[in-house]
Amino acid sequence: MYRSGNPALNDSTFEKSAYKDAPWWEGYESNMMTIEGVSEKTGILLLITTTTALATAFSMPGSAPLMLLGALGGFIVA
Repeated sequence: MYRSGNPALNDSTFEKSAYKDAPWWEGYESNMMTIEGVSEKTGILLLITTTTALATAFSMPGSAPLMLLGALGGFIVA
């Protein structure tokens, strides 16, 4: 393996097991990231972002052209 000063990439980090030697019925909860957890949290954050964006857009109906200009400018810059 390559050398790194990052403690997360240390050899001892990979030697640890994420699971205990307990049977599945004892209800051990792991702190590992899963695809399900990541997608759930991403969905929640997108819902919060969309809700606040819509609330802002509908609270200022007179500034719709400026919001459209800002959105298009942001897409071009990104």
